[in-house]
Amino acid sequence: MANVPKLNILMCGTGEYTTGWTGSGASQSDKKVGVVGLTCFDLRRLGKVDQLSMVGVNGKKYPDIRAHLEDKIGKVYKDMDVSFKSYPDDNTVDPDSYKKAIDDLAPGSAVIIFTPDSASHLCFPPYMEYGAD
Repeated sequence: MANVPKLNILMCGTGEYTTGWTGSGASQSDKKVGVVGLTCFDLRRLGKVDQLSMVGVNGKKYPDIRAHLEDKIGKVYKDMDVSFKSYPDDNTVDPDSYKKAIDDLAPGSAVIIFTPDSASHLCFPPYMEYGAD
């Protein structure tokens, strides 16, 4: 099999389905550790993915998200690295942070969009147009 480069993934949306974290803390649903993030972290553990990043609006919740992911995934699953680059940074609220996240994408990167319906219409066009000639 040909040597296939590892994929870089940007996760757009930092809520329950991605991280298991909600506006009021850890989810009490069946998505306590998220779905999207857990899958991406595992793909990285398996050597399929290189860099992971997340983009949301409120960077101030990233410290809590990181602690939650470490506690619920990093300490539970063997060799599971739950690190990621965040947009915006941990001290910033920025509804346009997806623009910097797009600019930082390497060619061939993947974007997974998992945002509330009220926000997804903002995310789709820029990601679809990225890299278009």
